[in-house]
Amino acid sequence: MVSVNYRWVICSSILFLGYDVASFSKSKSISVEKALKENLLRLSMKSLGGHSENCVACHFQNVMNDSLIVSIEPGVVLDNLNPSEQDIVVTKRLKVSLAAHQSKDTAAYGYCCQSSNSSPMRNQAYALGRTNDSNLIRLCSFMQRNKIVAPGIVQSAVWTISNNHQTSSIAESDKTEYKDLLALVRNIKKEVAPTWYYVAYQKVPGVVYSGIVDYVIASFQYHKQTNNELSVVICDSTGHVVKTLVKDNFAPAGELSFRLKIQLQHWNKGKYKLKVIENKEPSLEKTIDV
Repeated sequence: MVSVNYRWVICSSILFLGYDVASFSKSKSISVEKALKENLLRLSMKSLGGHSENCVACHFQNVMNDSLIVSIEPGVVLDNLNPSEQDIVVTKRLKVSLAAHQSKDTAAYGYCCQSSNSSPMRNQAYALGRTNDSNLIRLCSFMQRNKIVAPGIVQSAVWTISNNHQTSSIAESDKTEYKDLLALVRNIKKEVAPTWYYVAYQKVPGVVYSGIVDYVIASFQYHKQTNNELSVVICDSTGHVVKTLVKDNFAPAGELSFRLKIQLQHWNKGKYKLKVIENKEPSLEKTIDV
């Protein structure tokens, strides 16, 4: 009699497990937004004390008698309930599988999308925010698809869309995916942005984005026509030379490659001209907008 009961317990457990696994495997992933709207899920979110990468703790609770798979897609904004602190846009898909009535803790991966706000305090509450911002969805989906994870580049790219930062704030790279990212941002912003320089901003303690230009990295090719003297200068809007980058260069005629770091602390915002002067005559002029 005991052995029969034992076998019955084993069999019923196997049947139960078999049913649960089967139903779990048939579950389709739905958006967290839909799951919350249909009261299938409870979700609470709190800041982990940062504004980038795995920075928002998420507690999921399935309230159904069936399994559930939910996802937060790239481009969804997590709303900081303190209006002076930063919202976070998800840049990597978060997919969570939950058995019936199961709870699970994980973290959402994203970046600040409010550069003028302060960094979130630890345990600050979040809620699901915008899920239909087409530009952020397009940008963040591209970065996930192409595995663009370099923090500085991802953050700068997000701010170009969410806060209208200059496209030139995205650091240069020879990698194809980064060039494609720049092309995408220019397309979204409908602008003809420079591809030959990028702008770096000063780091200020306690401030996420200072907005103060630190330096510019300029890279360009130039065909030198003579063996005579060559110089490279920066001029302000009045034509006054404010900085000499290259002086007394007597390289032979031919193709030259320049990569110049231009310190710009305390310069006024506006447009500057980079000029190549060969044989004492201007021969190339390029505009830098800071």
